[in-house]
Amino acid sequence: MDITVVDENDKGLFTMFQNAANTLSLLYAQAVNQHKAAFEAGQKYSLVKLHEWMVEKQQEGKVITVAEIYDYMQGELNGHMPDVGMQGPNRIGASSRLQPEVASSSSAPITQQSRSSYQDQQMEIPSDGTMD
Repeated sequence: MDITVVDENDKGLFTMFQNAANTLSLLYAQAVNQHKAAFEAGQKYSLVKLHEWMVEKQQEGKVITVAEIYDYMQGELNGHMPDVGMQGPNRIGASSRLQPEVASSSSAPITQQSRSSYQDQQMEIPSDGTMD
């Protein structure tokens, strides 16, 4: 009779463990889905903010360069508004303030070269304010 009682106890314990494991698995799946939804909402919010900023600059009659968009996005990532005064390619310190320091001197010219190539590129925003 002792073996039957132990088997029943083991079955009950196993059932409780199985229920707890299933509940934990469900909770984890819900957390992953919530994380994904929050990420997508943040991504959409950031794109809307960028679009609003671009439309605002376009309404001011300014042409936005890729470098200015980059500076704006870096500023948003760093938690502050960048100095995007539409001053053109001679902005002093704007990119060095937002770029992390480069440990190797051999990679510094590559960073500066890629940044300077952005200076000449400009982006037109359609007059209706939509982006395709």
